[in-house]
Amino acid sequence: VSEAVESSRFFLGDEFSLVDCSLAPVLWRLRSYGIDPGPRAEALYGYMRRVFGRPSFMEGLSELERDMRPLAA
Repeated sequence: VSEAVESSRFFLGDEFSLVDCSLAPVLWRLRSYGIDPGPRAEALYGYMRRVFGRPSFMEGLSELERDMRPLAA
């Protein structure tokens, strides 16, 4: 994922797509899965901040999900 988003805003380019919609919930839960990509994943963290910063993403979260602390916060 990091390589795909190093040179673009979203996974398939600069336009938000269904791929981003599919990846976002998994990435939001990485911390709860005990997964930490580490400090070398700056491109991934930037991607996560862009996706998580979309109002539509936050509106789609349940109350329980909103209380989770995302890895890229």
